Amino acid sequence: MNRIATLIIIGVLLLLEFSAFAQKMEVESFRLVENSISANIEGLNKRIDQNGEVAALIKVRTTETGFRFDGGLLGIVDTRQDVGEIYVWVPRAAKKLQIKHQEFGVLDYWYGMPIGSGRTYEIVLKTEYAPVRRDMEYLIMTVSPTDADVYIDDTLRSTLGGRVKERLLVGKHRYSVSHRDYIAREDTFEILPETLTEFDVVLTPRKGDVLITSNVDNAMVYVDGVFKGFVPYTFEAVAGEYRVTTSANGYKDRTKRVTLYSGVSNDKMKYRLTPAYVPDNKWIWHMTTYSIYPQGSISEIGTSLTYLRSVSSYFYLGAGIAINWNWKTYTPHELVGVDIYTSEYESSYGGNSVTYYGSEYEYRASRLSVPLYAMVRLYPAGSNKKTKPFFDARIGLSLCIDYLVQKDIFREGTFKGAFNTGFYLSPSFGIERPWFGVGKTAWELSIAYERNGLINMKTPYYYEGLDTYEKLNRAISFRFGFVF
Repeated sequence: MNRIATLIIIGVLLLLEFSAFAQKMEVESFRLVENSISANIEGLNKRIDQNGEVAALIKVRTTETGFRFDGGLLGIVDTRQDVGEIYVWVPRAAKKLQIKHQEFGVLDYWYGMPIGSGRTYEIVLKTEYAPVRRDMEYLIMTVSPTDADVYIDDTLRSTLGGRVKERLLVGKHRYSVSHRDYIAREDTFEILPETLTEFDVVLTPRKGDVLITSNVDNAMVYVDGVFKGFVPYTFEAVAGEYRVTTSANGYKDRTKRVTLYSGVSNDKMKYRLTPAYVPDNKWIWHMTTYSIYPQGSISEIGTSLTYLRSVSSYFYLGAGIAINWNWKTYTPHELVGVDIYTSEYESSYGGNSVTYYGSEYEYRASRLSVPLYAMVRLYPAGSNKKTKPFFDARIGLSLCIDYLVQKDIFREGTFKGAFNTGFYLSPSFGIERPWFGVGKTAWELSIAYERNGLINMKTPYYYEGLDTYEKLNRAISFRFGFVF
């Protein structure tokens, strides 16, 4: 009896130390079988995966049976049990093989090397029965993001879908979870006897930032269509691409794509807003003043009325009508102190010679023109500026009345006239400024070149008239106008 009691006590002690046996499974080795053509033998080992490629063959060497395999998203092409090994076909580029067994549990094995099409690999699977220690309990840790690195007691642990399942000794342990785009986290936890320890670790994303500025004060800032604040504004967010828009009354919205990187402060981004285009049609009344002609001084006075319609803040189109009066007093011969002898004079005045001091004769050439024209105007800096330089050009048809008044020592004046038509061209440049801030009223000053290319030139001149009329065909004029 004493001997039987002793054996019972020893058995109880053994049960207390090792109350059960656990099954253990691990990969002892994994290698590429060089020069093997097993995976390409037609009808025996060759398998085609879902992409139409020859599958890779993995020979799992084990003395146990009853295994199931899972290849994750890429799946398993086929399996076959053989003596002392299991054939498992997987697609090219497979990353992991999950091995399941009713007694040995589940093992996730990452290949650690590229899996090629039609290649043969070998896994040596080690299985054994091991006693379960009473001083160990299970830990289940769920981490986010799921691809974070998890260390427990300075040892890297494998994760499946962001989950760690381990048996650890009862007592305190330390964990560390890290990811390149997130702030790492470290802490301690405790494994209690006969208790399942389970908790989550969620990492905080690392943020990038950028300073948003603008040439318009207090411009509004929107990120992906959501109002955030006013410039200057520091936009801070997790890594990624965002659509940042600045907006201000009277200006066009400006949108840019902004990419933020984890833990990086980008250089400031300045949004230069341009004034929104507002149609600004206008009338311009011009007065033309004294003109300088290339051939000499010619007097001029005139007026015009132009309507301009805005196409953009830089470009206007319009039409108008003008009335101009040009004249030139012309003295072809200065005969000072010269005796004039004419039979007509001798018969009239008794044959006495007369000395006439002054001109032999003179005439005044005049033109009344009415141009009908189209006009193009450009504002190089835009029409929204206070001081607006401009370039414009008139082109159209000119209706002209040309006439001559001739004077000499015998006649007070003789009138002759002619009607002419021609092309009208007048480029100019100048500036436009507001008129004492009264509404849209403005004034402008410009210098213009005017050209009348007459089609049917007729001259009322006696002698050099045609040449003199040609001088009336072109001029440099000064224009002063009101814009309203």
